[in-house]
Order: sequence, then structure tokens, then C-alpha cells
Amino acid sequence: MVLLFLLRCLGFITSRLPNNVIRGISVVLGTVAFWVMPRRRRITLSNLHHAFPDKNGRWYLRIGRESFIRMMELGMLAISCKYLPEERIADNFIASPSLVRTINNISCSGRGALILVPHLSTMEAATMIPKIAAVKCPPMGVIYRPFRNKALEKFIRESRGRFAIELFSRKSGIIEAMRLLQRNGIVAMLFDQNAGCSGYTTTFFDRCTQSTELPGILATKYGVPVYCLYPDRIGPWRAEIKIEKLYQSCKNSVELIVAANKWLEGKLCASESACADWLWAHDRWKITFNNPKILSLNRARSWLPETKRLLGHKVFPKKLKIFVRLPNWLGDVVMAIPVLRTLKSSRPDVELTLLCQPQFIEMLTKLDLAEHFIPLPEKNGRYFFKFFKYRKLYADIHIIFTNSLRGDAEAYIINAPIRLGIDNSHPRPLLTDIFNFGPQFDRSNVHQTKIWGTFLRAYGLKSNVNYTPYKICREVEPDCFSRHSIGMICGSANNPAKRWPVNHWRVLIERILNHYPGIQIGFYGVASDSKLADKIVLGLGKYSVKQLCGTTTLTEFIQSIDGDDLIVSGDTGGMHVASMFGRPLVCIYGPTNSVHTGPIFNGKKTIIYPEGCPLKGGFPIKDVSVDQVFAAITLTMDKIISIPPPSLEDWQVNQL
Repeated sequence: MVLLFLLRCLGFITSRLPNNVIRGISVVLGTVAFWVMPRRRRITLSNLHHAFPDKNGRWYLRIGRESFIRMMELGMLAISCKYLPEERIADNFIASPSLVRTINNISCSGRGALILVPHLSTMEAATMIPKIAAVKCPPMGVIYRPFRNKALEKFIRESRGRFAIELFSRKSGIIEAMRLLQRNGIVAMLFDQNAGCSGYTTTFFDRCTQSTELPGILATKYGVPVYCLYPDRIGPWRAEIKIEKLYQSCKNSVELIVAANKWLEGKLCASESACADWLWAHDRWKITFNNPKILSLNRARSWLPETKRLLGHKVFPKKLKIFVRLPNWLGDVVMAIPVLRTLKSSRPDVELTLLCQPQFIEMLTKLDLAEHFIPLPEKNGRYFFKFFKYRKLYADIHIIFTNSLRGDAEAYIINAPIRLGIDNSHPRPLLTDIFNFGPQFDRSNVHQTKIWGTFLRAYGLKSNVNYTPYKICREVEPDCFSRHSIGMICGSANNPAKRWPVNHWRVLIERILNHYPGIQIGFYGVASDSKLADKIVLGLGKYSVKQLCGTTTLTEFIQSIDGDDLIVSGDTGGMHVASMFGRPLVCIYGPTNSVHTGPIFNGKKTIIYPEGCPLKGGFPIKDVSVDQVFAAITLTMDKIISIPPPSLEDWQVNQL
């Protein structure tokens, strides 16, 4: 009762204030709210950035602040409607000729009508139509979302029902609204709110959102025409009430809501004033409302195929901004690629941005995995400050594949509303959602790629992760078919224990050269592997063995292994790259776990452990004998050599 009394007093006082005072109060309150409500400010700026990507930061701030100011105007108008003098209503809210003509037509037709109203700063004028139109108006009702507070609910019903408007709660009044349409009355309702889990997935400004089917149900069931009401703001608490016919006879719900959304988009794009008049802070899209399905568009209640057809889109516009923080090591990056590829197919509307080490960007660009790349800066005292500029990109979701506090801090600074990571032994307070496998889960028994896939499936990712190898696109010279070759990777940048001994490599090469005369052998690796490779190739046939460590970029390495019949490697990043492109592999393991970090892409692979070593590893790699590796090589190479090499013409046909 106290709240109701205070609202009545405040409403009465506010209704007596001049329009310029209302504007001044709204400017103060809106500006303060804009800066002291960071979450709502970010929602507003993010929504504007998504809807108008060609604008600049100052424009977003100006329109966002003005939208907050007009939201205050709306709130003050809502509590003052009951006490506004009728003369002031007649002066401030003008009925356009289209409104008067439409009301007369509805009265004469004897059919009733459905009026859709958007969230604008003067939308309360919809409850004043019987007074504003100044013509005989059919019975009219408004469907609204009720308030939980009983005092506020009672006050709003009193205010909106001042001019004989019936109020129908969305929770319990839909039957009464239908009865009004049966009596040839007019039903008005807000249509541009997010409908939550009960809504159907469609698009607004090409972004996925949840829309209510209620307008379509009412329009199709009773065959009434559908109009869109547009209070065209002239000033604070002043507007010309316009109305436009959307459908004379609506066929189905999806066509109606798509047409209404498109109509509203056109109005908001018409001018800066019109754009600022809409309530961007109420978050029409609400991407966070249903996290368990956020990474999938395959939902039971979806109008996306119909929306795509009606809007003439061949592909979905990429409006969902997802950032992914990739691991720091090449092998881990490659193991994440099948999940990233599946993510792109699961949400075709994703604009993917990858945060990764700079040396990986060229390779990832050629794989067509993402639209944007952010190279991680050098580690220094200003490392984290360099991420603040990415806040202005307004990411929607940030997925962290690392388990470090550094990756979490980067995501926190970038400030996506959803930050997803996997639970580990350390707390992750900077993330919003942490996936927990449970205490009984043993990660050493599951491949890292499958762990990431399970993690993202919890948020809607498709279950069928794609392990198909990529094809290397390049022009091959004719002499590439005249000689067989084996590529070898001897180094390991992050763990010296994974390096096979130099003497083992030398003995293996000598046996290969004796067994396969004329074969070409090439050593690949980074610059830090050069010393190790130099020791291996010292004194061996310089025409048959090439030391290429540190002389090729990652992209050139990929081009080079395309000509190799087989890759022999330890547990290295280069081995995972070769697996990604479907090259036959002989992998030498010992201390590491091939179940957890083995080559994951489909293709021919042989993994060799020391005798008696379990699949989870734990034995020194030196215990892998040359005989074991040579036997695996001959098993593969004998089959390859027995097949005549293709001609250049045959190769070109296969590429086509």
C-alpha cells in the first residue's frame, strides 16, 4: 500500500511538470543510469553494434545514451498517464490521418483488428487511442506482460485503463482477448519482446531471437487485418500516432512476425531519432537466456528455415560473435580444429574470432575456420592492457580451450557475457559457465579433442565432430611423381623427453637408404630443432637427406609434406599437422599418452611404443627400437612403392 501511495503521488506530481522539465529530468536520470549500469550499457552498445556494424564508437555511445534518456521518459509517462489532463493529452499526442481513417474503417467493417506496437518511448499512447482518435472507436484491449509486484500491477492497470481500454494479462487474459476479437473489437499488443523458451527462433536485424507466435494465432484464427502502430516522436511526451496496414489477411504466424520485424527494422533505420527511440537496453535477443542450447540452431521451436526463405537469404548472416582462445602449442591447436569445424556447422550464423599465437594464423586462415584472428601479444608488463581494445568488438560468447588463469583473464577483459571453460583443479572465477565432467571422469582415457567436443556439446554443439582430413591445395611439379620420399620430424619444442635419440635416427636412415635406393628423406622442424637435425644428418648422403629445420614456414611445411609418402615423427605439433592433412604416419611414443594426445584425424597411422609400455605411456622414448620403427615404415612403404606413381594428368583429374 505504501508503494501504491508513493506511485500515485509521484505520478500526479510528474503529470504537472512541463515537457522541457520532463526532458531535463530524463537527461539527468538517463545519463546517470547509462554510466552506472555497466551490464545494461554493454547490452545496449552490443545490440547497436550488431545491428549497425558500419557505425563508429561515438555513434553507438550517442544513440545508446539517448535511448536510456528516452527510456526514462517512457517510465515517467507510464506513471503519469492516469493524471495527465485531457487537454494536455490532446496537445501532446496527435492522431494522424491514417489513424483516424483506420479506426473508421475498422468500425465500418465489423471485423475487428490486431494492432502490433513496438517498444518506443511513447508507446503508452496506444492506451489513449479512444481519446486521441476523436472518433467512435470499437471496443479495444491491450495484451501486456503483468508485473510481479501487486502494488505496481494495480497502479499500471489503473493508469492504462483510464480510457476504457481492457487489459489482458499474457499469463491469464488471452482467452478474453480472443473473445474481444470475436466481438469485432481491437486487440493491441507489444510484439518485439523476447519470448524466451516458449518462443520460436526467428531473426531481427539478421540476429537469431525468440519471437512469440501469439500475433499469428490471433490473426489467422479470426481472420482480422493486422496493423502496426507507430508513435512518431516529436519531443518529450509528444508524438504523432501513425498506423500502417501490415496484412489484410494473414496466412500463418511466421510470415506475420517476419513481416513485422522487417517493418520495425525499416523504421529504426529511417533516422537517428527513430533508432534512439527504441529500447535497445531491454535486450531483444537475449543470447544468454538458454545456455544449454546456445551453440546450436537445431531447436524444436524454430522458424529459421521459413525466415531464411522469406527474407531471401541463401546463407545466414554471421551475427553471433564467438571468440575462441586456442591453446599455445601447435599440436593442441590442431587437436582443437575438428571441434571448431563442427562449431561452424552447428551455428552457421557464427562470426568466429580465434585468439592464438601469431605463427599459427597463416595456416588457420587457409583452413577457412574463422572470419577474424587476434594474435596474442608478447608477454610483458602491458600484456593484459592490450586486450581492452577488443571490448569494442562486443563478443557474445568466449570459449576458452586453455586451462590457465591467463586465458581466463583475457576473456574477462574482453567481457563477453558468456565465458565458457572446463573445470580443472584450480578455481576459475573469471568465467560465467564452467563445465564439470564429474569426479569419476578420467581425462587420460579420453582424447583431448573428444573432451573439448563433450564440453561444447553440453552447450548445444552437434555430436558428430568432423575428423575428415583437409586436402592440400597446391600446384605439383611433374618431377614430384618420379621419386618417393619420407618426411621426418625429430624435435619437440615443449618437451625434450619426447625426442628420439640421435643415434636411433641415424641407424634408421641408413637402413632406409639401403633398403630403398634413391628414396628422398627430409627433416622438418622449427629453428630450435636445427642443431639436433644437423647431428642426425651429419655424414649421410647429402643428395638423399635434406635438413629443412628452420628453413620453412608452417605453410611451406604443409606444402612440402604433400610430396611425402610417409611421415615419421615423435609426439610433436608437426605430426598433428601431418595427420590433419591425411598423410600416412609412423608415430614414436614413449613418455606421453597417445590415447589422450594421439593423431586424431582419419587416416593411416601406426603408433609405436616401447615393448611392454601401456597406451598411456610412461616409458623412455629411447626404448623404442630402430627395428620397430623400420618394420612399420616398410609395412607402409612396400605397399606404396608397389603401386605405380600417377601421371601428372591423372593427378590433375583427381584434383578436379
